[in-house]
Amino acid sequence: VYNNLTDSVKDKVTNKDKLVSAKNKIEELIKNEANLLNKKDQSIKELETYITNLDKYSDSGKKQIANILEIAKINIAKATTENEVESLLTSYKTQLDDVLTQAEEDSAIIGDEREKAITEIKALIPDLTIYSNANQTVISELLSSYIKKINETDTVTSVLEIKEKALVELNEVPTLVEEYRKAGLERINSLTKDLDYTLYSSTNGNKIKNAILTAKTNVNKSVTEAEINTIITSLESIIGSVKTKEEEYLELQDEREEAISVIEASINLDDYSNDNKALIEQIIKEYTDLILNATTASKIVSYKAEALSKIKEVPVDELLILKRSTKEEARIYIDSMKVSELGKNQLETLYEEFVLEIDDQTISGKITILFNQFKKDA
Repeated sequence: VYNNLTDSVKDKVTNKDKLVSAKNKIEELIKNEANLLNKKDQSIKELETYITNLDKYSDSGKKQIANILEIAKINIAKATTENEVESLLTSYKTQLDDVLTQAEEDSAIIGDEREKAITEIKALIPDLTIYSNANQTVISELLSSYIKKINETDTVTSVLEIKEKALVELNEVPTLVEEYRKAGLERINSLTKDLDYTLYSSTNGNKIKNAILTAKTNVNKSVTEAEINTIITSLESIIGSVKTKEEEYLELQDEREEAISVIEASINLDDYSNDNKALIEQIIKEYTDLILNATTASKIVSYKAEALSKIKEVPVDELLILKRSTKEEARIYIDSMKVSELGKNQLETLYEEFVLEIDDQTISGKITILFNQFKKDA
């Protein structure tokens, strides 16, 4: 502004030196502020790139670094001099240097982690005797191998990974009980895999399926080989006892025939009058038809009982029974007699006449009299 004044005006200006000094001071302040801002930017960039490989740090280490950088940016932004910025830069570099890498963290705790991992692995197998001899050897080899790997690794992450693999593999080694159960289930599957359920009725097919399901459940609860053998023997017995549809049909046929035979054998038609004979024959025919068409054993038993009850209600002809029994006694009487051939012929003639007389009688008392007379005549 001064340089643009006319010479006459310039001559009137006083304290020119102070003005020049103030001008120079302002220019210096502006320059210093620019330098300070530039220093701050450079310092922040230097801190942000100070850690060249974040992958060397754990998640907690990375978080610690991020926190240091965040606080550094805030405090550097507040600094009022380049010296203060430089001091802060040095301080935060030191803090970053103090953050432990993953390897440094592992080195500090690796011993304890190894010991904890090995203890946990061993605790999984508290008693080797619950395993077969072969699996005891397998477990011992696995323990030795994994403990060696844990002691040789140098990172906590690797220790944890090895431990988890060891636990999984050791858990897969079956105990004796688990081997017994597995073998038992395999025996059940082998026993039942070829079963053809179409050969059985729905009821009997379900009976077999339920027996198989129960057997498998019980095998998975068993703790000894003997228990499992008993379960499988019982299952075999159940399956063997369940009838196929053909066997049920044949069994029903036998029961039908037996029931009809019992009904027919329960009476002697000669003991009845002609009318009652017809009635009984009708009862037998009716229940024979019912029994032949029955589809269950219980129905057959029920029909047989009904038939026998109805037949029992039909009265016998006492006179006919007396006549028949008297004839039989007379026959036995003369057959027991020791006579000549001529005597036999005479007795036979006498018996035939006696039979004709008996058949004509309608009063039981008369039959007794005739029999006594027959014996005398004989």
